[in-house]
This record gives sequence, structure tokens and C-alpha cells, in this order.
Amino acid sequence: MLMLGEYILFLLLLAASAILFWAFALKVAVTPQQVLPLTTALTISASHFLPSINTSSPISFPWWVQFGPALTSWVLFVVYIGPVSSALPVRQEDFMNRLKPIRNDFTIVVKLWYIYRRFMRSLDEVYMKEQVASGKNH
Repeated sequence: MLMLGEYILFLLLLAASAILFWAFALKVAVTPQQVLPLTTALTISASHFLPSINTSSPISFPWWVQFGPALTSWVLFVVYIGPVSSALPVRQEDFMNRLKPIRNDFTIVVKLWYIYRRFMRSLDEVYMKEQVASGKNH
């Protein structure tokens, strides 16, 4: 699950970076006479990456502004997902190999904690028996 979470997190980070990059590119492509707010640029840029966002641009943009986000979207969601998902089992195996020493250390710590607790309980029992034998109450 950790590997899958990391994979999804990196994909979302990559997508957010691409959307932000193309939003800035849209703002640069606009002539000085026209003003394009960043929120509008982000919405237009995100519409190329997320199919449920339908927006019409208030300004006509050069052809590369329409082509660039679509190409980036295709590269991210088609080319990226394929090779990375095929490498996921190898990464999972490597991750598990790196976790083995930590797991062994954790197992030792748990065993030591159990021994410590058992020792403390036995000391407590001895103390309680001494208290009862001497007739003292808490």
C-alpha cells in the first residue's frame, strides 16, 4: 500500500506541476492588452488534463497552447503510467528487502519490551507480597 500511495502521490504531483506550467504558459501567450487571471488559466489548462472540466477560453490562443497541454497530458497519463506500473512489482520487492532489517529490529524491540513488562510485573508481585507480609496497606 505504501508503494501504491507513493506512486499515486508522484503522479498527482507531476500532473499538478504540468497544469501549473501550462497555466503560466497561457498567461505568457496572452498579449499585454488582454488580461488572463491565473484562476482562468489554471481552469483552461486543467481542462486538457481532466476530461470533466469543460471550459471555453475567452481569448484565442496560438496553436501550441492547445497542443502542448494535450501532448503533456498524453505523455503523463499514457507513457508514464505504463512503464512505472510495470516497474511497480520490482520496486515493491526492493522495498520489502529494505524493510527486512527494520522488521527484525522491530521484532527484537517487541520481544525486549515483553521481557521488560514481565520483569516489572514480577517485581510488582514481589513488592505486593512484601507489603501484605509486613501488614502495610497502600
